[in-house]
Parts: sequence; C-alpha cells; structure tokens
Amino acid sequence: MPSDGSDHFNLYGTNDAFILQGANGNYVVAAGAGYAATAAAGAAMNQFALGGSGASTTITDLGTGGTGTHLLWSVTGTALSGIAVPTTPPASSLFTSTQITPESPRSCKAGSALPIPI
Repeated sequence: MPSDGSDHFNLYGTNDAFILQGANGNYVVAAGAGYAATAAAGAAMNQFALGGSGASTTITDLGTGGTGTHLLWSVTGTALSGIAVPTTPPASSLFTSTQITPESPRSCKAGSALPIPI
C-alpha cells in the first residue's frame, strides 16, 4: 500500500453512476489497458458503478459519460485493468470500500460552517 495516500479516491455521484477523483486532484479515466487519474474537471470522464460491499466491493467501468462497454476492474500484480463482466467476480476484482466521511445529502442537511459549502 502506498504511504502517500494515492490509493484513496473521492467518489462523486451515486453507487450506480459516479466519477472518481484521485489524491492528485485529477479524475480517473481509461488509459490504455488500465486507468489513471489524469483528467481535469470538465473533461470527458469514465463513470463507474459499485457492486457488493465492504471487502467484497466491485467497481464496474460504465464507459466515458456512462456509455460504452461495461468492464469490471481487476488487479493483476500491480496493474489495474478492465475485464469482461463475469457472472461471479474473480478474487482479483474484489476491493475493500471504506467510507470515511458522511455522504453528501447528510452533510448538506447538517450544514457547514466552511466558507464554501461541502
């Protein structure tokens, strides 16, 4: 696991359709056979969907703007790639999901003392 936080992502949207923002501030897009956080805000971005929960979370790439061939994220060694969506996800496609802040509706309802609302 990296010690610089680069393995953490912000999720914006719903579990059924979201974009991911990397620790570098850029958004995750398909890059060759894998994925990288290289897109600036406003660029065409891949949308993703969560499946499962906890230590059995899967991430499905829904394609740019949510259209296109659906691919399941899979890790081989240190390489992240998209594979055809199988009936039963292989172990290489299972991730751990941890929510470290409350979801947006709850945050907005509670209000914010920050100058720029979260």
